Amino acid sequence: MQNDAKPRRAFGTALILWLVGYVLVIALAVALAINSEDTEAPDNPGMTSGPEAPQPAETASWEIQADKKAEVPAAPAEEQKTVEIAPTTAQWEIRAEIAPEADTPAAPETLEYAVYDDIPLDGKLQLVMQEACEKYGVPFELALAVAEAESTFDPEADNGLCLGLMQINRVNFDWLRDLGIDPETPEGNIEAGVYILSGHLKDYEDWNLALMAYNCGAASARRQWSDGYTSSRYSRSVVAHAQSWSAVIRNTKSS
Repeated sequence: MQNDAKPRRAFGTALILWLVGYVLVIALAVALAINSEDTEAPDNPGMTSGPEAPQPAETASWEIQADKKAEVPAAPAEEQKTVEIAPTTAQWEIRAEIAPEADTPAAPETLEYAVYDDIPLDGKLQLVMQEACEKYGVPFELALAVAEAESTFDPEADNGLCLGLMQINRVNFDWLRDLGIDPETPEGNIEAGVYILSGHLKDYEDWNLALMAYNCGAASARRQWSDGYTSSRYSRSVVAHAQSWSAVIRNTKSS
């Protein structure tokens, strides 16, 4: 029995020594692996130096990405803030830089109306007539000639059918008032006459035809035209008066 015990003890001792050796090999391998990690760690840009333990590579990579994302919107945010702070001033400055002084539209010219001593009409009504002529595109001298032919410049003229300086037929009063023109006032009567004359000038593009329509109405004028008459004693008289008033206006301005 003693002879059997010796080989067993020897085998057990050998087994223990082998296990110890195996453990030592594993421990050495682990130590080498740890030493290898400690040596490579400083090369990782995401690692931090100092007393704190270094973060894993994955965490460092995440921090780098987070830093980049935080930096990207910085510039646009600042630009957007600038636009929101003073957009009106910026737009005004851009327009001021783009538009050269030469292209800047000049202030609208103020029309100057004159009172003519040689015209037998109150100065205020002369100005009213000039303004109406400018508004409706009628030559001032032609309006003066109509007033002379119709009423000899009398704002109170009334033949029972027509009224005022421009002798407006009473059948026209209602629609003229709808336009905001009162033909029973001297100022409104002038505007009414110039407005009606303007319509005829646009329709017929001829002074004589327009004056015939003004004098006797468009329907009656068309009958005369169909009979071959393209002017009348009235229209020729008014045209002659207009030429005379044109000379007065021209000579007064030149003097």
